[in-house]
Amino acid sequence: MPHGNHRMKTAAGVVAVLFVFYWSVPSHPIDLGSVTPRDNVYRGAFHVHSVESDGGGTVEEIATAARDSNLDFVILTDHGDGTESIPPRYIDDVLILAGVEISTDGGHYIAVGMPQAPYPLAGDPEGVVEDVRRFGGFGIIAHPYSAREELRWQDFTLPVDAIEWINGDSQWRNAGFLSLLSASLHYWFRPVGSLKSILHRPTDSMNMWDAMASNEGIVAFAGLDAHARLATGSGEEGYTGGFVFRFPWYEDLFELFGIRVNLDGSPTGNADTDARNLLSNIKSGNFYSSVDGLATQSDFTFLGTLPDGNVIEMGETIASSQDLQLVANISRPSGAALRLLRNGTTVAESANLEVTYTANSSDTPAVYRVEVYLAGAYAEGDVPWVVSNPIYFGSREIDSTFSMATAEFFELDPDAWRTEQHTDAEVSLDQNDDTLTFSYALGNSPATYAAIAYDIESDRISSDVFVEFMVRASKPMRISAQLRHGATGDNRWRDSFYADQIDRRVRISVRDFAPVNGQDSTEESVSAIDGFLFVIDTVNYQRNSSGEFQISGLRLGEQ
Repeated sequence: MPHGNHRMKTAAGVVAVLFVFYWSVPSHPIDLGSVTPRDNVYRGAFHVHSVESDGGGTVEEIATAARDSNLDFVILTDHGDGTESIPPRYIDDVLILAGVEISTDGGHYIAVGMPQAPYPLAGDPEGVVEDVRRFGGFGIIAHPYSAREELRWQDFTLPVDAIEWINGDSQWRNAGFLSLLSASLHYWFRPVGSLKSILHRPTDSMNMWDAMASNEGIVAFAGLDAHARLATGSGEEGYTGGFVFRFPWYEDLFELFGIRVNLDGSPTGNADTDARNLLSNIKSGNFYSSVDGLATQSDFTFLGTLPDGNVIEMGETIASSQDLQLVANISRPSGAALRLLRNGTTVAESANLEVTYTANSSDTPAVYRVEVYLAGAYAEGDVPWVVSNPIYFGSREIDSTFSMATAEFFELDPDAWRTEQHTDAEVSLDQNDDTLTFSYALGNSPATYAAIAYDIESDRISSDVFVEFMVRASKPMRISAQLRHGATGDNRWRDSFYADQIDRRVRISVRDFAPVNGQDSTEESVSAIDGFLFVIDTVNYQRNSSGEFQISGLRLGEQ
C-alpha cells in the first residue's frame, strides 16, 4: 500500500510538472496571414557569424537557413581586422554580403561595404572609426550596452554611422537565469517562441541612439549577433572552447528579428549590382527593423511630404524652412499602436493603422522616427514590433573647426631619439635637421615590434600638454604614439594616428592617450611619465611587413 501511494504521488508530480511545462510554453509568433511584399523591399538579417570566426555553421548552411526563412539577404560580420575582402555572391538565391566585426580597445565596431583595408584595423576606437570611414566603409556600434565590459562600447562621442538598437547577444546576456533556463527547455518544443520570451526593450541603447541622432545622422539596426552555437568553455566571446552545442540554429534566429531595406527598384539577380543597391540604401538609412518573433510581417511605410509634393524617405534630411507632413502606416493588424517620436519623445499616436504629424517651418530642428506596438490580444512585453529609421528635420550645425590656444612650445631634440625593437625586427633611424626617417622590418613573432623612443623629464608632461608634428609615410599606415613610465614599458598609454604619402599635421592631447595594461588614465599618472615613443607593432601591422615614415617639426605644447 505505501508503494502504491508513492507511485500515485510520483505520477501526480509528473503530471503537475508536465501541466506547468505545457502552460508555460511560449506562444508562436502571431500569424497575421500572408502578405505580398513589395518588389523593392528586401528582407534580411544583419550581424551573423559563421565558422570563419566563432559561428556554428558554414556560409552555405547560413544561406540555406536564410532561404528557408524567406530572407533575401544576410550580412555576415565575422570577427576580423578588415584586411580580407570577400565579394558579394548569391547562394541558394540569398544575397550574401561580408562585413567585419572589429575588436577595438573600447568595444566592437562593425564595418560593411568596406574594401580591403591596407593594414589591420584594431586598437583605439577613434582610429578604427576614422579608418572605416576613410576606406569607404559604413560603421556600426555593436552591442553598445553588453553585459560584458570588454564587449561594451565606451565612447559615444565618436562620429560613427550607426548603432544597434537591439542586439541578440546582449538580450540573452541580460536575461535572468530563470528566463534563460525556461527558454532553453522550451526551445526544443517551440524555438522561435522561446527566443522571443527573453526579449526586452533595450532602453539604454534606444535612448543613446536618440541622443546621438539629435547631433548628427545616426541610423539604427536590429543586430541578431547570430552564432548558432554555445560552448561550455570560457572563450573570449563566450562561443568558443569546451563542448560546443549548435543551437539556437540560424533559421530560428532569422525568424526572430531582422531589417527591411527599401531598394531603388527590384533586384536584378546580379550580386554586385544588388549589393550596391542594398548598401546604398542601408547607408542612407532607408530601412527599418521588424521583430518577426512577435508577429508575421505587415507592410510598413514612414514618409514625409513637402508642400510641393516631394517625398522625403527615412534617413533623409530636409531644411526646416518649410512644413513637412509626416505619415507612418502599417497594413495590419487592427489596433496596432503607431507612435511617432520627436527626439525620443512621443508626439503623436494612433491605433488606426496610420499616424500623422506636421513639422512646422517654425519648429526647431528635430529627429522623427516611429515605433509600432501590437495591441489587445496581440500585445506582449515592451519590445516594439517595428522600429523605423529617422527623418531629420532641420540642419544640425556641428562645430568641426580645429583650434587650440597654446601658451608655449617645447622642441624635442632630434638627436636624442633612439631605436627599440624586438629581437626579430630590423630598424634604422636617420636624422636630418628636425626630420626623423624611421625604417622598419617586422619579424614573424607575435610580439614583434619596432619603435623610436625619447626620454622626457618626469615633470615635462601634464594633462594640459599635447604633442604636435608633421608626418609622411611610404604607404598607408596607422602609427601608435605612446607614453610610458620606466624603460620596461609595463606602464604605457597609447593613442594612434594615420599616415600616408601626403604630409599631414597631427596633434594629440595627453588626455587622448588610453592605458594599455589597465593602469590609471594619463591624467591621473602624468607625474610618472618619462618616455615618449612611436611604435610599429602587430596591433595595426602584419608580421613580416616593412615600411618607412618621417616625423618632422615635433614639439610639445601646453594649452
